[in-house]
Amino acid sequence: MAADIPYPRFFHTLGVERDRPQGCLGGVLVPVYETHARHMTITATEAVIARLSTGARSFSVAEARRAGLDHRRLTRLVAAGQLVRLAPGQYAMSQPDESSYDHHVRRTKALLHRLGASAVASHHSALALARLPLVDADLRTVHLTYRRGRARHSRSGYVLHPAGGRPLADDEMSVTVADALVGAGLVGSRRTVLVAGDAALASGLTDAPALVEALDRRRGTNGIVAVRAALAALDPRSESPGESLCRDDLIAAGFDIEVQPTIHCRGRALRSDFRIRGSRVLVEFDGMGKYQQASDVRSEKDREEKLRADGWIIVRFMWQDLGNLEEIRRRVEWALASEPAPRPARR
Repeated sequence: MAADIPYPRFFHTLGVERDRPQGCLGGVLVPVYETHARHMTITATEAVIARLSTGARSFSVAEARRAGLDHRRLTRLVAAGQLVRLAPGQYAMSQPDESSYDHHVRRTKALLHRLGASAVASHHSALALARLPLVDADLRTVHLTYRRGRARHSRSGYVLHPAGGRPLADDEMSVTVADALVGAGLVGSRRTVLVAGDAALASGLTDAPALVEALDRRRGTNGIVAVRAALAALDPRSESPGESLCRDDLIAAGFDIEVQPTIHCRGRALRSDFRIRGSRVLVEFDGMGKYQQASDVRSEKDREEKLRADGWIIVRFMWQDLGNLEEIRRRVEWALASEPAPRPARR
């Protein structure tokens, strides 16, 4: 029995003939007279891809071939936007709305699938698998580390580093978070270490002793001094990537700050992101996710009005201000110079 199905324009790129009678087998539309992969309908192809991609995993060329998809068809499916090549010989369903972070995670998992037990995720790729926030990390490159020995190996899109951290169990997919932070600092920036490191400490994924051990394992490595300084600057009290970077900028600009101070104001205990120590100047970082609802905006406005009425000066910074130490210094110094004179004591 012929089935009336839509005929997308890109069927020809998949080798489907429009005038071929169609039938239904097991809920999947297939040609009546031939079920060879070359004549598979788009519905059948999607079913095969979905089966191969169970659990959002990638699949190999060999797995695709056993399911009826040859190399030419894989190439056409990539060109049509249905599949994406995540690693050499590894494919997965395309996800058009996928972020660069999530795409990096999928590429990391695909490479681990391809390499088997010989390597684990490391550097910022291991931090991404741990779902830690990343700033300034080059997500175009996946970083992996051999479990044992071997020299550094680099190919387009990924790097394999020689073993160097603590011994890993066979079921571990990543180096420790502490080793990943040190590695990320060696190939990336201080900002990457600060943001991921603050979040890792706050969530309990690592701790100070583990960081010290990870640094000791890389003793003498080129760039380790800068990484050690970045790790020493971590503070789990910062509650967002923007706060972590704002804190570092304020210190770099020469200010002595209190992190997450409690301000007693008119009978209420209010918190701020930072306070310039010994002053009535508060610094707030305003990120995009800080105000999720209209009630959040009203609550923040009420809080700020109370603080200002009590003589506090509030300086706000946004993402575009971060890294501009001259501007940060200018605005905070202006606020310090604007502090009201101390009220005279009553007799």
